[in-house]
Amino acid sequence: MDKRTRREMLLYRLISDNTEITLDDKIYSLLYPSPEIRLKSYSIYEQAAYKLRYDNILRQSDCLKILVSQDLCSFDIDKNLEEISKQIENLKCNLFNSLMNPASFKKTRNTLDLVKKKYTEQINIRHSLDYLTIEGFAEMVRQQYIVMETLYHNEEKVWDSIDDVDFSLLERIMAKKIEYSISIEDIRDIARNDPWKTYWSINKGNPFPQNKSFVLSEEQKSLILFSRMYDSAYEHPDCPNDSVIQDDDLFDGWMVFIRRENESRKKEQEFEKNNKKLAKADEIYIMANSKEEAEQIDNMNSVAGKIIKKQREKVLETKGKAIDANFEDRKMQISAAKQLKIKN
Repeated sequence: MDKRTRREMLLYRLISDNTEITLDDKIYSLLYPSPEIRLKSYSIYEQAAYKLRYDNILRQSDCLKILVSQDLCSFDIDKNLEEISKQIENLKCNLFNSLMNPASFKKTRNTLDLVKKKYTEQINIRHSLDYLTIEGFAEMVRQQYIVMETLYHNEEKVWDSIDDVDFSLLERIMAKKIEYSISIEDIRDIARNDPWKTYWSINKGNPFPQNKSFVLSEEQKSLILFSRMYDSAYEHPDCPNDSVIQDDDLFDGWMVFIRRENESRKKEQEFEKNNKKLAKADEIYIMANSKEEAEQIDNMNSVAGKIIKKQREKVLETKGKAIDANFEDRKMQISAAKQLKIKN
């Protein structure tokens, strides 16, 4: 199946009000749960969790201890995951900024792919024992209830009560449901391409008229959110070209870049507002009390300011010490001032 055909197949699976599942030559229909079924499912969740409250069952902290004892992770895994997430954001921004440098772009792309893979592996390890916890068990029971109440065959409900349930079939149906789920990457691909792109432009107000917003599936909600995100990008005064929009990592990097630029501008405006005497200064030096504060101050620099900063750091690394005239930006300023003086 080519990419376009697969995209259309996933789209119609996504916008349909049911999922068709084939098992043992039988076709089952799994309907989207009504608000009443969803509400009841949370009652089922609470009941399951309440029954297990005094049982000898794992807590999240117990799971972490087991994982550490098996040398699968460290006690700092949650902190490490936060750091890796920030690293991924920085790499995506660097990827966008290196578009005009093929060698740097390739290196950054490879590093980003490795770090993303590491993050996925660590996330999977961190949550590998969740199903053994009270919350994990209660969530499984909740999902089983939803499937039990929404599974049909030949337009007839498969099970009328809990006593009729074939749990072996139920488990296989739930596995298929997970298998048929649509990834975020696929949803983003659908959102920015036809046939959905054209349909969305015509029906932005109500793309799923057969549903109300509170009964949309999670995948349908995601499709709408990503569609709006791409709309905002196209309306942005510095909208990136289509090759950036079609690449998830590049597009994310562009968004990080724009967000950081906006944050830097706001902080600069706020600083100038609170320090009016310094508003017209070319350069301002601020003492930082921590690494985090130093990063915040550095982010207040414009793109041009960051480039100049790096150039000056390179000169200092080479010479050890330098005077004003050793810096390229200062040379240009001095030369411009001389030219202006000659003309006057």
